[in-house]
Formats: sequence, C-alpha cells, structure tokens
Amino acid sequence: MAVPTRSSSSLNGRAVVAVLLGLVSAALVPAAIAVAHYTSVDLIEAGYAVPPALLLGLAAVLSARAARRRTERTIGRVGGVRTARVGRILGALGIYLALAGALSLGVYELLQYLSA
Repeated sequence: MAVPTRSSSSLNGRAVVAVLLGLVSAALVPAAIAVAHYTSVDLIEAGYAVPPALLLGLAAVLSARAARRRTERTIGRVGGVRTARVGRILGALGIYLALAGALSLGVYELLQYLSA
C-alpha cells in the first residue's frame, strides 16, 4: 500500500523519539541490575530504576501512537510506520521489564514482612 514517493522519505520525529524512549526504557532495569552486580549498590537499591522505566515505556508507546496518527493524517507522505512500530515494541518491552521488577520488589518486601 505504501507507494514510494519523493515526499515519503521525510522524517517522522515522533517515531524516532519513540524508538529512543523505548531503548532507554528497555535498557534501564537491566542496566540497574548490572550496576548492582558490579558495584557496591544493593539489588534492592537498583529497584529505583523501575518507576523511570515504566514512565519512559509509557511515553514511548504514546509517542509511537502519535507518530502513527501523523502518518495516517498525511496519507503516508510522512514515513515512519516501521520506526513507530519498533518504538511501540521497545516501549512495551520496557513496561514489561518495569512491571517484572516491581513484582519482584513486591514479593521481596512481602517475604521480608512475613519472615519478621
């Protein structure tokens, strides 16, 4: 359906922002775990990376949605459909990792409460 035209090569900035936010979101929790592993930071303190990862993931998904809407409004003259899709996938991955981190912190706190 996408017909290559001269104007379809223009950059969709929202799609690029979605990819960047998704990359940071997906990398934040694993990076915090790596920092806890290789430095004197406790693993529980690495849990402070969970809220920013969740917020950045949500921002990436919303930015990807805005990029897709912009492409639809311009009838495909502004590209970035695939880039927006990658941003949405990375944002969802960041959200899933943040939720997994929050769940593990919650289970840890519950076990600490029950063992006392």
